[in-house]
Amino acid sequence: MDQAQTLEYYNNNGTARWVALIVVCIGSFLTPLSLSSVHIATPAIAEALHANAIWVGWIPAAFILSNVVSILPAGRCADILGRKRVYATGIICLGLASISASLATSIEWLVFSRVLQGFASSMVFACSLAIVSSVFGSGQRGMALGCTAGCIYLGLTGGPLIGGWLTEAYGWRSVFLFPVPLVLACLVMIATKLKGEWFGVPGQKLDWVGSSLFAMGAITLFLGISNLPSVGAFILLLLSIFCFWMFIKQQEQAAYPLVRLKRMWQNRMFSRSLLTSIMMYGANYSLIFLLSLYLQYIQGMSATDTGQLMMLQALTMAIVAPIAGRLSDRYEPRLVASLGCAVVAAGLGILQWIDFVIPGFLVPTALVTIGLGFGLFSTPNTSAAMGAVPEDRLGVASALLGLARVLGNMLGTALLLLMMHLYIGDAKIDVSQYPALLTVTKISLAFSLILAVCGSYISLSRGKVAIENG
Repeated sequence: MDQAQTLEYYNNNGTARWVALIVVCIGSFLTPLSLSSVHIATPAIAEALHANAIWVGWIPAAFILSNVVSILPAGRCADILGRKRVYATGIICLGLASISASLATSIEWLVFSRVLQGFASSMVFACSLAIVSSVFGSGQRGMALGCTAGCIYLGLTGGPLIGGWLTEAYGWRSVFLFPVPLVLACLVMIATKLKGEWFGVPGQKLDWVGSSLFAMGAITLFLGISNLPSVGAFILLLLSIFCFWMFIKQQEQAAYPLVRLKRMWQNRMFSRSLLTSIMMYGANYSLIFLLSLYLQYIQGMSATDTGQLMMLQALTMAIVAPIAGRLSDRYEPRLVASLGCAVVAAGLGILQWIDFVIPGFLVPTALVTIGLGFGLFSTPNTSAAMGAVPEDRLGVASALLGLARVLGNMLGTALLLLMMHLYIGDAKIDVSQYPALLTVTKISLAFSLILAVCGSYISLSRGKVAIENG
């Protein structure tokens, strides 16, 4: 079945479209689940593998950094080799990396497995939005992307509930094994139900030079921010600036670039959507990780109770995201997304009152508010961005949206590691370190609020979809 036949098959077969959506939704749930479910298990992992605070910080950081490094090349490979092929490869690698993490006997082994999980998830993220956008036309795209976003958020913030229950019932290793049956089910559906293939630019080549420059820039940026204010950190940041400058210059000259940055920036709708994603995901990521530590260490909650409380955000987002998707099919996505950004900022404002002793309603109210805001923001933002690019660039566009998401996560994580380094250092997190942990939490939450406010402004400034596409 060639590309034209694939397009006709899905245009004329509603059941096939829903099967494709289900396959993508499984992957969209699995990848953030692999990231977030480990948050609740982190104290148990740290105790079992004798990890200090810096290594604890690298458990999420390794996943995020490897994801950032590989997601653009993965999106380009999807356009060249086929989006279904790259998606299936990512699902397979995710299952193998999860098994490796479950067998870890040292913190170094575990962190290396997290690197592999990050590489695998980049292949899934790079293809998922492109497949959905290829299968569903503009009249249903917002709804389909809303379902995908709901699964992403369900995995991202529902992971703590699953992670907490598994950690208490079966130990932390079970958290890594949990995705494996879903991986197998997804592979069976891909092999038997997902027909055809989607290409963007078959026959072209991957830009290895550009990929290497981007990877070096991302790694040095991350390490530089997280190790401030040392002299070595400033050197790394200067090296990062040089690598990104070389990357931008090389991309304009390359025969087969990863992305034409100048052209992308001129597309106001797409570029502002990317910037908004960076701001909003940067605001959210450290929140999930820090609240997991705060509730278990300082508030003394169990892993299961913490996961149940964190689930409030996931449920709210999962309910609201498909509704927001339908709204974005009918009304101006910019307004819906901007409203979502403002609601997230309001929820983060509530969390500025966090302390050793807090009212029982404070955290639940904040989580529901943030969940409502993210549910309103994500799908309209994604729908607007994917509708602003041509069919043959959907793979790269999907990768860039995934990159914006993980760049935001990386930004939040790097600043979190910096705060951990400055206030806790290499000490283990025990009662004596609780005041320092609270300080880290407060500073990070204040930074998250600033990012959400910036995201609201950028979202409003992107312009109307109808003008951009017209």
